[in-house]
Amino acid sequence: MRPEQPENAYTPRARRRPALPLVVAGLVVAFGVAVSALSLDRVSDGTSVPLGWSYWQDDRVGPDLPIGSHQGPDGLRRGDVVIAIDGHRLGTREAEHVAEPRLGGTVVYEVLRDGGVEQVRVPLRRPSPVDLMVSAWGDLAFIVMYLLIGIALYLRRPDEPVTKPLLIASALMFCSVAVETMGLPLVQVAAGGTPLWLYLAATVGALGLAMGANTVAALNFPAPTSWVRRRRWVRAGCWIGMPALMGGWAVYALTRHGGRYHQLETLMVGRTMFGGVSMVASALIGLINFRSQKRRSQRTRLLWVGTTGALSVTANAVLWQLPEVFVGHGLFPPRLQGLAGVIYLFGLYMAISRDQLWGLGKLVNRTVVYAATAGGLVGLYLLCVVVLDHLVAASDTAASAIAAVVVALVLNPLRRFLGRAANRVMFGDRADPAAALGKLGDQLAGVLIPSQVLPRVTDTVAASLRLPYVSIELADPTGEFRVAAETGRPLGALHTEPLRHQGRTIGRLVASTREHDEPWDPDDIDVLTRLAQQIGVAAYAVLLHEDLQRSRAAVVASREDERQRLRRDLHDGLGPALAAIVLKASIARKVVGDPAASANGDGELGGETEVFAASDGRRAAHGPNTAVAAVSAAAILDDIAAEARSAIEEIRHLVEALRPPALDQLGLVDALRARADALSSATEFRVEGPDTAPVLPAAVEVAAYRIALEAMTNTARHAGARRCTVRITAGELLEVEIRDDGTGIGRTHTAGTGLHSMAERAAEIGGTCTIASGPSGGTAVRALLPLPGAAPGPLPGTMPGPLPGPLPDSGSPNGG
Repeated sequence: MRPEQPENAYTPRARRRPALPLVVAGLVVAFGVAVSALSLDRVSDGTSVPLGWSYWQDDRVGPDLPIGSHQGPDGLRRGDVVIAIDGHRLGTREAEHVAEPRLGGTVVYEVLRDGGVEQVRVPLRRPSPVDLMVSAWGDLAFIVMYLLIGIALYLRRPDEPVTKPLLIASALMFCSVAVETMGLPLVQVAAGGTPLWLYLAATVGALGLAMGANTVAALNFPAPTSWVRRRRWVRAGCWIGMPALMGGWAVYALTRHGGRYHQLETLMVGRTMFGGVSMVASALIGLINFRSQKRRSQRTRLLWVGTTGALSVTANAVLWQLPEVFVGHGLFPPRLQGLAGVIYLFGLYMAISRDQLWGLGKLVNRTVVYAATAGGLVGLYLLCVVVLDHLVAASDTAASAIAAVVVALVLNPLRRFLGRAANRVMFGDRADPAAALGKLGDQLAGVLIPSQVLPRVTDTVAASLRLPYVSIELADPTGEFRVAAETGRPLGALHTEPLRHQGRTIGRLVASTREHDEPWDPDDIDVLTRLAQQIGVAAYAVLLHEDLQRSRAAVVASREDERQRLRRDLHDGLGPALAAIVLKASIARKVVGDPAASANGDGELGGETEVFAASDGRRAAHGPNTAVAAVSAAAILDDIAAEARSAIEEIRHLVEALRPPALDQLGLVDALRARADALSSATEFRVEGPDTAPVLPAAVEVAAYRIALEAMTNTARHAGARRCTVRITAGELLEVEIRDDGTGIGRTHTAGTGLHSMAERAAEIGGTCTIASGPSGGTAVRALLPLPGAAPGPLPGTMPGPLPGPLPDSGSPNGG
């Protein structure tokens, strides 16, 4: 019986390899091989007309001569430009009706050579496949590798959406390049017929289809975007659109008036134009996919393809295309040109076949630097040669020597300049710590709201060093770290730099490498260390601001609580007492204030008997003819006096809650001694302080008194101590120390209300209060309170902020 799987269990889909893409690719390759075989069986004059628009003109053709072709005084030479065949000028109708070439025959070409016109008789024979393949072995190597990679990727990753169009594109490119390698002899162009049209179908037609397949592959790599998935017509349009454009251009070119050569020239222009359009479109699609991808791994795959593709194009331009424009030939033989694309094939294979890829930061950096340096030097060399040749009329040797000297002088400065520019783009200000510090200072100077300081710092550090993730974590009094600000997401290894202020760690700066497997560069760490030194000051300022905000909030809350308590006490206690005094005074006034009216029975109290009750239960009665008894008046007045005394006592308590009267009467030290005498029973209290009472600010004096009294009360209630010493020291700071020999504070004890209140009272006026177990037992409470004239800033050995909840070194049964 099969075990039941949970509903959300994932069952991997079996990989299926549809046979249709393989069948289509096989048919395309077979067609290319068949056309290549037919090309080898035709008659050739030893030439091959390249399929580039620059080789075709209306009335002349510049054919290429493969290695091994006939050269010498009786044959064509490299650089010859054919303008007539068998006496018929190219571009005329007569040149399109040359007799069918026969094996062993000859053809007479009229060529431009060395500034003159010469007639050359060329024998006709079968082409040598070895010579043709050796002449274009670089292109053949590229296209065979491309086809093998397309097949391998499809077989290995059939579920990847890019492998199907890539397989078709590689087969079409193989067909086009293989047939092109076999060459198009000039005599076959003149004769026309089926061999010419098969050749054009296998090269230009297959290339047009390959453009569409490549565009679809770009849309599918690394995965189709949601916009493309919702619109299937986009991919269908790419499959059909590029071939349709190329086919429409071919119809337009081949139906134009002007003869075959003019038509072929127009066709080759379209071939080159649409090839460039296809490359640009694929590059733009790749860029859009790169920007839309959220996953870093997918962006890395695109970066591999883009980087290696750009490197291949750069190598092709620097080594062949640009030199051909300026000096007429590439720096290397044309047969090696196809090898430039091998770099792109390597990147393509790695990007599709591997799940995890190495980061390309340094590779891209070096590629950009050296490619730009090489391109700049080649361009400068060619420019110098052209200028010296045309303007100064210097000899080739002198022009080359002078250009080489100029290139040698420019090489190192150019490399350094490009290196700095590439480093700045990819790594920010890693090589220039002063610039990074300057940017940080400018950003901090522009911050108006303290809460924006740390977010602005993380943004600046990330932008300055091109880091994907930067965060600042601040330490709380328990030693734990909390994230105060962060930018981006971590990708690779995290590095932590401590943030210090006056030797004390107040937080840390955390940053991530640019790639998931990239190690930290020492230059990056050096810049982060320097930045952390400046960020520490800013972080401490933020901590002080937060503490100030908390203190202000606590002061406001405490003030409002105190006001509410005063209102409640006045409303519930003093108000009713005073109201009772007024009522009873009115009654007493009525009783004793008008004897005549009482005697006559006229007035308010006459007519009937009324009874008034005193607070002690005595009753007094009067009637129309009875005076109020003296005892009744006395009882009411006694109640009035008692209510007044109670109200006075309550007012006294309210006043003492605002500020202890003993401080005004005795001073701080003597007031504490008075409280110590009242508390002394099982514990002996001793208060030590200066003989002459210092003049203290009211807030400092009240805070010191409350802290000391709270600590003494806790000792008397909870510590089980025999002795307790209270020491008051006044200097730059007011130090209040309470030390006992009791049971001390346990490690797992949590601070109670009393301990928190002591720390809060100290923090309200900018001081600190610490509670810990003494070295030989007991508890030590030490408060440091600022006095007028003391230097601002943190007190020695302290950290701003309220007392933590769990005490790391101690906790106490006398937590209060």
